[in-house]
Amino acid sequence: MSIEHTLLLNQANVRLLLITANTGSIFEKPDLLTAWLIEFANLVRQHPSDFIALHCQEVGGKDYEKFMHTLDQFLKDFLELPEISSDFTRYRLYFDSDYTSQEAFTALGCVYLIRQNLSVQQWNFTTSSFQVVVNRQIFAGNLVNAQTIRKEKYPKEFCPESKWSRKGFTQTRWLINGFTFDLYISEKRSDLIHEIREENSDEITKMIIKNEHNIPKLTIQKKEFNLHDNHDSFFNINTQQARMFDFESSSFDDHIFEYEKTFPPSYPYSEEQHEARSYLRARCPAWCDRILLSHSFKNIVDTQTENPTYDIIGYDVCVGDHKPVYLSLTIRLVQGWFYFSLLLLIIVY
Repeated sequence: MSIEHTLLLNQANVRLLLITANTGSIFEKPDLLTAWLIEFANLVRQHPSDFIALHCQEVGGKDYEKFMHTLDQFLKDFLELPEISSDFTRYRLYFDSDYTSQEAFTALGCVYLIRQNLSVQQWNFTTSSFQVVVNRQIFAGNLVNAQTIRKEKYPKEFCPESKWSRKGFTQTRWLINGFTFDLYISEKRSDLIHEIREENSDEITKMIIKNEHNIPKLTIQKKEFNLHDNHDSFFNINTQQARMFDFESSSFDDHIFEYEKTFPPSYPYSEEQHEARSYLRARCPAWCDRILLSHSFKNIVDTQTENPTYDIIGYDVCVGDHKPVYLSLTIRLVQGWFYFSLLLLIIVY
């Protein structure tokens, strides 16, 4: 038997579905939850997967003290989806929901769904060892007793002159057929803090660009970015032109990789039901939700069976001010081979 034939027999293709979602809107406006769940279920049907990772930001919404109680309903409705309850026999859910612990609260949530046919182990950060995933578990609260997830809140010293935010990250580690990989959810914020100048300063507070007919075409000021008649069409149709200005992650190209974005910016969308493709005029639309992976992870992605799909959820449905972003791909593993730890990042800006 040839080496090539032996490798083919021992080869295992694992289908992964990775989603990053800012869920603040569906907690503050529960009427959006139904549409969000329908779109998620549609995605799971369209991309059958062996392992699903859903990473959430702003659990409980911005006004988390008022709306965190809706987490129970979210979990109930989510886990009752037939696409989940019937097909995934094991899962791990982690939700940092204890807002009374301000020194540790991040409002991050992680969902990992595992199909029955997949042999999976998860890293225990307390014992520094892998353990077989055999059941369904939900962790909520401050997660202090959850040994299989690492959670950190960014120190206040990162931005000493501003209010201590909820920003932080989580990390989990998984082992599938000798393949070890880490999943991160992280939140990034600008470290620039601008001082408010006196009214008599020469700072430009508002800028309006008009055409030859004196009609405003672009208005920029604090909490306003408005392309007027071309606002939605520019970002929905001319995405390639808009991507010219999306170069923030290029500083890390030596370490991380991102598949080409052919979808429109994921934020900030209107939260009105009839304006699913409309952007708010408060900020410049941007790709604020994205999935990044290490080059070593990219090297084992199987592009022969099916090309990866990188897209947003809910093109024509209002699912909140952020459209969730997903990456569907297949990794090719050879049983009996050991793969060194590879890093996969799911990042929310």
